[in-house]
Amino acid sequence: MGAKVDGYYFQGQQGGVILDANNLSATGDFRWIQFLADTEIDAILSTNLTDIGALDGVTIGAGIGIGGHFTSVAITSGLAIAYYA
Repeated sequence: MGAKVDGYYFQGQQGGVILDANNLSATGDFRWIQFLADTEIDAILSTNLTDIGALDGVTIGAGIGIGGHFTSVAITSGLAIAYYA
């Protein structure tokens, strides 16, 4: 049987890490990254997204979120939350 999936998991109840000018990078087991302001990605690693490195140097617009299994994310500027899996 697969992993348990419920609303608790999808609502970010596992917590997360704020990425901003005071904390530009994080490592861990993340499932969602929400961009709260226009954010330039410095580097991002994922175990299940092909060619995720293509986002390095790209500015993601405020309000956009991306899902996957992320192990590391670093930003150059902006504001984002990396939610734990």
